[in-house]
Amino acid sequence: MIGVYTQNYFYGDHKSTTDGRILTYLAPTYANIGWMAGAKVVPIYSYVAKEEVLSQLSKVNGVIFTGG
Repeated sequence: MIGVYTQNYFYGDHKSTTDGRILTYLAPTYANIGWMAGAKVVPIYSYVAKEEVLSQLSKVNGVIFTGG
């Protein structure tokens, strides 16, 4: 199982949906890399607390950190 760290998605001045949920983006290219290697790909959301990210990291076999 491979985790892919999501990126926050901003559209103009919009940082969240009308009901307060934070928008994130996971580029299909990153998911395809994991799938082509035979892995199940799961998102690791960028807006959760550090403790939650660490908990998720302990449950996956690898992580793709996106960005530049």
